[in-house]
Amino acid sequence: MSVLLPKDKMWGVANWASRAFFRDLEPWLDQAPTIADEIRFCIQASLDTLDLREANAATLRELSRLIDHAITTNREKQGRDWEDPSFFPGYMQKLDELKATVQDAITETAVGGMSST
Repeated sequence: MSVLLPKDKMWGVANWASRAFFRDLEPWLDQAPTIADEIRFCIQASLDTLDLREANAATLRELSRLIDHAITTNREKQGRDWEDPSFFPGYMQKLDELKATVQDAITETAVGGMSST
């Protein structure tokens, strides 16, 4: 249902969207050794929430790179591999929102703990 991030930030989406996101990341998990096992566990257990509330800026940068891969790959495919392509534009919008939220969390985490509350 979500990706939980430091500084009380989160990406809240329907469970199908977070599961699709985790599956989209699978080909690149070796590039994110800090969080790869957590994401693989989410995939294997059919979980829809990734808890990164304790992540540091370096870990969040790993996630950001994975999001870039997911966005690029999905833009290339344009939803052609989706069972119901009508959901694809909304999914892409949510990926863009996740990217922005993670970037905010990176900035806030990197500058030494400025709270968003």
